[in-house]
Amino acid sequence: MAEDPAVDPLIVRLRIPYEFLVGNDIVNDGISDENTMLQILHWIGFRTEQHREALIADCFGSFEDLRVLTEKDVTAMSSDFGGRQAQERIHFGTRRTKSIKGLVHWVQDFYRVSELPSIVGLNEITFKQQLERALARADIRSSLKNQASTAADAATPGALKSEKQWKEWEEKFINYARSQLGSNGIPLSYVIRENEQPDTVAVHPDFVNKTIACAP
Repeated sequence: MAEDPAVDPLIVRLRIPYEFLVGNDIVNDGISDENTMLQILHWIGFRTEQHREALIADCFGSFEDLRVLTEKDVTAMSSDFGGRQAQERIHFGTRRTKSIKGLVHWVQDFYRVSELPSIVGLNEITFKQQLERALARADIRSSLKNQASTAADAATPGALKSEKQWKEWEEKFINYARSQLGSNGIPLSYVIRENEQPDTVAVHPDFVNKTIACAP
């Protein structure tokens, strides 16, 4: 039977229910953006269609939405849904709230190193491990930020008083810039790196160094 030219084939494909992956089942290439968000929410623990659709409609329907969220936004999101009328109420609970916070950091970490978020090649287990690592990196950034605020005055190189002191002053300035985190969570030393273009090819010793070398 010939296809009806008046029917958009994309709409037909979207009508096919997405089959969620669990356990060791790996996400293959070609998954749509919409199904990516649905799969992520399913892995995090939102197992009913109504809850997933509500979160996508009201909170984040794409990685770009998650890119601008903070942990405070997630806490407010949890409180908002928990206080709604019975039909719309969703109790996130501690575990799912923590997972969404990890999701926010996980997505933003990709952008910090000039990469795009993707769940292709992941399964439920490895995805949750990635969220845990993203939360650990967030804790490290928080610790670095606290250390930087208390040691800022001592670490500042001050003004350059003589060209003869340039080498010593430069080293102090680089160390100072490395100890100060920008609003994007990346040490400010990325703005004075030798290569203007992100170095996404080299192997970097740790994630902090990777953000400095790969920041856009």
